[in-house]
Amino acid sequence: MRRCGFLHPSRRLERAAVVASLSLLLAVLDQPTRLEDRARRDAAGLMRALESVTDPRKRRGRRFELVVVLALAVLAVCCGASSFAVVAETVADLERRLLVGFGLGCRRPPSAATFRRVLNVVD
Repeated sequence: MRRCGFLHPSRRLERAAVVASLSLLLAVLDQPTRLEDRARRDAAGLMRALESVTDPRKRRGRRFELVVVLALAVLAVCCGASSFAVVAETVADLERRLLVGFGLGCRRPPSAATFRRVLNVVD
């Protein structure tokens, strides 16, 4: 029952319980899960492995680091891409924050031609 803009004491307790439950739920959802932690570690290991691949390209004209192109290609293939065009489309559809995490910053992602040239030249 509402009087003069104040909640009845029993309603105040119910509301406080709901607010406490929601804040607890939000706190739980904000915590990374074990699976997310493992995925981060595995991704870091993959990036280290890809960094060991030597870049056969000449320094002139390089727009993307080799490790970035390789990692994005691996991600796209894991998502089901089977051609250079589909790899480029898959990468272009990624969220901006994910692309920033790969080191692309504000730049647009590599094109299908870039993926084709780089992946054909890597041993």
